[in-house]
Amino acid sequence: MLEILLESSRDKLALMSTYIGEKLSTVPLLKAHSIILEDKSTEDAGPVIALIQEFLAAQGQHSFKETLEGHKVVVEALGDEAVSWANREDSSVGLPPGLYQCPHCGKVFASDGEYRAHTIIHYA
Repeated sequence: MLEILLESSRDKLALMSTYIGEKLSTVPLLKAHSIILEDKSTEDAGPVIALIQEFLAAQGQHSFKETLEGHKVVVEALGDEAVSWANREDSSVGLPPGLYQCPHCGKVFASDGEYRAHTIIHYA
């Protein structure tokens, strides 16, 4: 497993997740501030970091540093402009109506009651 950590708005993380998933032909798991690539490992970190850099460059962002820390690729904004871009939500990202996603583990539920009961296990 390889995890990409990025402190950013949900839309930026979702866009990066989609970009990486399409390029690697995999289905990433989107969490609150990270992207999980279940079928990738530290050996795949080089190509994954290259895709992160491609995504950021396509967004006009070059002030980020990517480092590998164990099984995590940490993406860090290096200046105020990069931090501002990362935190600004440009478009709303959400699930289709009637679906709820746990912000901690990413599990999706079809009912609000199940979702609320589930989130308690993480924070109780």
